[in-house]
Formats: sequence, structure tokens, C-alpha cells
Amino acid sequence: MRPSVWQEIYTASHHAFRIIVPLPHHRTPWAWNNAYWAIVPFIPLGVMAYLVRRRDTFVMRLLLLPATICLLVHSAHGFYWSDPLVETRNWSQRFVCAQFISKALECALTPSGLSKVGETRLPPIGGEKDVYVRSSPTAKHGVPNLIFFPPAVSDAFEVLFACRGYGWDFEQGVHKPQEYRPLERHAFVNATWIMVFRNFIVIDFLDAAVKLVPEASSPSGGSIFLPLPPVQRCVVSAIIVIMTAIGIRAGFEVVYGVATLIGVGLLNQSPLLWPPPFDHPFSSDSLTVFWGKGWHQSLRRMFFIYGGYPAFWLGSWISKETGKALMVFGVFTASGLFHELSTYTPGRGLDMRTTRFFVGQAVAVLGERAWFKLTGTKVHGWIGFIWVCFWTAVLGQQCIDAWYRRGLGSSAAIPTYMSPTRNLLWPILRWAHPVFKSLP
Repeated sequence: MRPSVWQEIYTASHHAFRIIVPLPHHRTPWAWNNAYWAIVPFIPLGVMAYLVRRRDTFVMRLLLLPATICLLVHSAHGFYWSDPLVETRNWSQRFVCAQFISKALECALTPSGLSKVGETRLPPIGGEKDVYVRSSPTAKHGVPNLIFFPPAVSDAFEVLFACRGYGWDFEQGVHKPQEYRPLERHAFVNATWIMVFRNFIVIDFLDAAVKLVPEASSPSGGSIFLPLPPVQRCVVSAIIVIMTAIGIRAGFEVVYGVATLIGVGLLNQSPLLWPPPFDHPFSSDSLTVFWGKGWHQSLRRMFFIYGGYPAFWLGSWISKETGKALMVFGVFTASGLFHELSTYTPGRGLDMRTTRFFVGQAVAVLGERAWFKLTGTKVHGWIGFIWVCFWTAVLGQQCIDAWYRRGLGSSAAIPTYMSPTRNLLWPILRWAHPVFKSLP
């Protein structure tokens, strides 16, 4: 019997999808002969990033969107690192894919294009940019074209890596941590080098220390909940969660610091465009402060694009207040799905504890707003600090455990040949006292 039209459409669509996202056993290990796939998606994406800085390009950007998304998804999900000890590289490529898909959506679905603070009109294709307005707080400190590239390439780079929005017209509402480094360029670069080195040492030590717990660092998937009596098990899991949180922060500081060195040291950008990524998150006394100011805001725009803006649009059909509440749920749900799908490991299924954790944060944040409306007092002080610890360090244990079951504990954040802890500290401790003889 000949298949119906709808069956043929379904079969063709399924085959097309599996070309873009192959089954796990059909994926290709990364090698030098296919490394070009790490670059190919950025060709149409770079064109979109250029066009969004030029007027009258809306239709062209829309037409480029489907191909750009397909190439990004295939690059992230069609190839993989086969060594389970570097599973975080697979996570990283999926993180990057999700981030740049949101950037492609922003470029395609912003009819008027993206403008910097003080710009009143975008130039046409092939035209020079307007001189930035000197009265702009960011522009007066200088946001020149990247000195090694022509204006078109400079614009594309700036759009692609403008995560927090400083200096752009979409920066409203983004918290800017107070700068602790000197703003003189040479001194700023030196202080950033010190920050990178300090955090490199921190993440290396924590990564090596977690590897000392076999149950948590199994390549096949470990767990932070060790087979111990209840009290000891809770203490150990809490310690691992705290170490993981500090390690994630330190790792992010290293990556952000290197990006800062490139932006300021090589590309001549203003230090004002690279404020600290965090603002004392572990001393926050409310979840609103923790997520809105303390923790890094680099993915904030992406979560609004994926969840916040669509949820607000849906809720606004009821009322503006409903739209605002649903926006909070949308942002945290997008964050949860982002962390869940990016850390998905083939063969181990989905673990929705990550998504539930982030959705729970939305409930708590809205609870803080309701408390303020009822009492006129914000959540703060030592009670607020305990509140934050409960929602992050206690309830977050299930989220962290889900990541460890995906191989976070076994994957090396720092390669062994670059690790001061493994190559210097552990040998010294083994030599210094017999109790450390079991160190690797």
C-alpha cells in the first residue's frame, strides 16, 4: 500500500532531522579531518551579525536563520569527544550551540537591528558607522572598531560576543558589578592576569580533590550521595556541592578573564566593557539578589530570548502583572532546560531534576516579591542568607547530583599535564607524610 502524503512528509522530516541530529551511535568523533565543522556554522552566523548592524536587512536575516540554526545544531550534536574523561568538552560545545542559536534568533527577529548606546541610526550595507555619541557614558571612554579587523568584521564580532549588553541599547536592567581593578589599561590587564591565575589554581585544586572520591568521579557516572550513614552522607554531599559551586565560579572567572585579556589587551576595547562577572554571590541575602546581581549575567539575554519574552507575551494577554510573573518562570525554565539539554549524555536518558531545580528558583523569587508586597520588607539579613543557602546549597544537591551522574566528576577540568595540583602538590604531600601515600 502506498504511504499517504502525511506519512511521506513525516518520513522525510524524520530523515532530515536525523541528518542534523544523528542517533548517538551514528555521531562522529571529532578529528582533524572534520574540525572544519567547528567553524562552518559561524559563516552564516557572522553574516547575520554583520547585517543586524545595518539597516534594511530584516528580510535577509530571516532567510539566513533556518540554515544557521541547522548548522549550529549539527555541529553540536553530530560530533562528539569520545574520551569520557573530557565529557565537559561535549557539554561545552552544546552550551556554545545554545548560546549562538539565541544570538541568531536575536539577529533575525529584531526588525530594526541592534544599536549601541547613543546611536540614532544604523548605516546601510557597505556604509560606515555613525560616529558614536560622545555624551554616551560608554562611548565617551571609547568603543572603537576592533583594531585588527575592518568595520564589517568588527561589528560582527562585537554582536556575537555582546552577552551582557554593556554599551548596547539592550543593556537596561543588567546589573554591573563594581570594578575592583584599576581602569588604566596596562594595570587592568595585569590585574586580570592575576585573577585568571588565582582562579586557575582554585579550579585545579577542587577538580583534583573531587577526583579523590571514587563514587563521585566514576567515568560511567557517579553520585554525590555516597553509601554512608545519613548524617555523614549529607555532610559529604554538601561539601561536594560547595566545592562544585566554587569550582564553577572559578572556571567561569578563568574563561571570562581570558576573554577580557583578548578584548582589552589585544582588541583595544575599553576596560569599562569588561566588569567583573560576579558580585559576591555567596554573601547574597535573597534569591533576587543572588540570581539578579550576585551570579554572572552572561546568559541572561539568552534565557530571556528562549523563555522570558515568549512567556511575558503569553501572560500579557491576561494582564501585565501576569506577564511579569510568567516571565520569571519563563527565564528560569529556559535556564533549567538549557542546563539539562546541554549536559545530556547519550544512553543515560534525561534527568529532569536540573529543570525542576531552576523552576523552583522561580517559585522562590516570586515568593520574595509576594512577601515584599504583603509586608513592605524585602528578604534580607541572616534569615535571607539562610533562605538562599536552603534554595541553592540544599535543594541544589539534586541538580548537582544529576550532573555528576552525567560524568561531571570524572571529566578533567584541567588537563593533567597542566595541573599544578597533580604534578606538584600531590607529589609533595606524598613525600611529606605517609598518610598521603594513597594520593594519585
